[in-house]
Amino acid sequence: MKSKRIAFVSNTSWYIYNLRLGVIRHLKELGYEILVISPEDTYTHYLISEGYHYIHVKTDNKGRSLLRDFLYFFRLLKIYRTYQPDFIFHYTIKPNIYGALAAKITNIPSIAVVSGAGYTFLKYGILNHFSVLLYRFAMQYAREVWFVNKDDVEEFVAKRIVEQGKVKLLPGEGVNTQHFQPKGRITQTYHKIFLLSARLIWDKGIGIYIDAAKIIKQKYPNTQFNLLGFTDVQNPNSISASQIYEWHEKGYIRYLGKTEDVRPYIADCSCFVLPSYYREGVPRSLLEAAAMAKPIITTDNVGCREVVKNGHNGFLCKVKDVNDLVEKMEKIILTPPAHLEKMGQNGRQMITRQFDEHLVIKEYVQTLEQLCCIKEIVDIHSLQTTQQK
Repeated sequence: MKSKRIAFVSNTSWYIYNLRLGVIRHLKELGYEILVISPEDTYTHYLISEGYHYIHVKTDNKGRSLLRDFLYFFRLLKIYRTYQPDFIFHYTIKPNIYGALAAKITNIPSIAVVSGAGYTFLKYGILNHFSVLLYRFAMQYAREVWFVNKDDVEEFVAKRIVEQGKVKLLPGEGVNTQHFQPKGRITQTYHKIFLLSARLIWDKGIGIYIDAAKIIKQKYPNTQFNLLGFTDVQNPNSISASQIYEWHEKGYIRYLGKTEDVRPYIADCSCFVLPSYYREGVPRSLLEAAAMAKPIITTDNVGCREVVKNGHNGFLCKVKDVNDLVEKMEKIILTPPAHLEKMGQNGRQMITRQFDEHLVIKEYVQTLEQLCCIKEIVDIHSLQTTQQK
C-alpha cells in the first residue's frame, strides 16, 4: 500500500522545527511521507537534513497586501495540485486562511491549528475586521480547527469564526519532557538569577522586564537578569540590536545572545520570567522551563495563564504592570531555595500530566488514522459506483 503523504504548512520553517519536530518524526517512523511547506529560513536545512521533503513557498508574513496574499494562495494551490498530499495541517494565520481555501479547491482534507491568535485580536480597525471575515470564510472548509488554549476557543466561537462542533482543544504545543528534564538544584542563597527567553519583540514584555530589573537591582544588587533570544527583524515590534546592547552595557541585563539549546540557561536560573502581553497560544518557553522544574513568573494573559497556578508553581502578574512584576520577583528572591525547589517540582508534575508531547502526538495519530481512513473508504466507494455505471 502506498504510504500516506502528509503536509505541514507554516509561515516559517522555524515553527515546524521548533514546535512540530516531535510530531513529524513520529509520523515518519509510522511510515507517513512528510512534506514541509514554508518559506526558507535558518531552520530549513535542519528539516532537510532529517530527510523531510521540503518545499519553499514565498509569503509576506507581516505585510497587509491583498495582492501578495493572493499570490501566496495561488502558490499553495499549485503546490497542492502538484504534490497531492493526502492530508494537510496548516499553522499560523495566513496558512490557515489561504491554505484551507487551496485545500478545499484541490479536494484535500485539512486541519487548521490556531497556536495563538497573535495580532488578529490585539488591534482593531478595518484590516483586522477584514482578517476576521477571511478567517470565518476559510474555516468553513477545514475539517477541524485545533486550539491550544481555552481563551482562543471562546474568542473564535463568539466571533462565529468557527463552529463549536469543529473545535478540538490540544494540551498546548506539547513539550518533550525527556529532553527537558531538571538539572541541578536551586542553591543560591545570596542572589537569584532570573531568565527571560523569547523572540526579542516588545510584546513579549521585555521592556517591562528591563524596568523591573532596574528597580530590583537598587534593592538587591546581586540579583542577575539574563535575556536570551534573537531579534525578529521582520516583526514591526522588534527590539533593535542597539537597544539590547545598551541595556547590556548599562548592566540592567546580561544578554546571552541566541542559542540552539536553551537547557543550560534554564538550568542555571532560579526563576523563569515571561511578562508577555502578546496574545499567546501556550508559550513553548514556559513549558520548557516548567518541565525543567523552574518556578515561573508570567502574566495573567491569554495562553500564559495555562501554565501557572498562582502560588503553586510560580506567580501570575498583571499585564503591563511593572510594580506587580517587581512584587512577584521579590517574592522569589525572599523564598527559601527548598520552597522554590518544591514549586519547580509542582510545575514539572503539571507538565508531565497535562502538556507532555506524547499527548499531542497521540491526537495527530488518531486523527490521521480516522480521517485518512474515511477518505480511503470514500475513494473506494466512488470507484465502485463508477464501475457499476
